Formats: sequence, C-alpha cells, structure tokens
Amino acid sequence: MAKRQLELYELVLLLKFTTDEELTRKKVDYYKDFIKDKGAQVMVKIHGKKSLEYPIKGFDIATWVQIVYLGNDDLTRQIGVEI
Repeated sequence: MAKRQLELYELVLLLKFTTDEELTRKKVDYYKDFIKDKGAQVMVKIHGKKSLEYPIKGFDIATWVQIVYLGNDDLTRQIGVEI
C-alpha cells in the first residue's frame, strides 16, 4: 500500500484575547497566508472569545481559532516552527 502524500490536518490556536479584532485578524491571516504560500489548501474559522478552564500565562480568556488544511508532515513541522 502506497503512503498518502497529503492528509487533512486541524490546528487550534488560542490567541491572547484582545478587543482589537483587526489585530487578531492580521495574526490569523498571517498563518493562513503562510500555509497557502506553501501550496496547501486552507480553511480558517475564528470562533471568538472562549473562557479557559484555568489561567494560561495569567490569561483566563482567549480567542479560539480553528485552521484546517491539506498538507504533509513537512508542512506541519514548518507551521510549528513559525508559530
């Protein structure tokens, strides 16, 4: 059986919550463009503000972003380094 080249990946980001939606949008667009520039198809959904179960680095609210993309292990490693 041949190994599949591309697989579907999901990345969930919890970004520092800010009332400046433009700042959040720019950060999300940066990651979206990074993935697209590598030749992958990508879908992004910003789910908005989410209360965290416990504080992370002093924050108890985050912006929840879901990124689904078609890629491979190499792309996933590059995204991890970029983040």
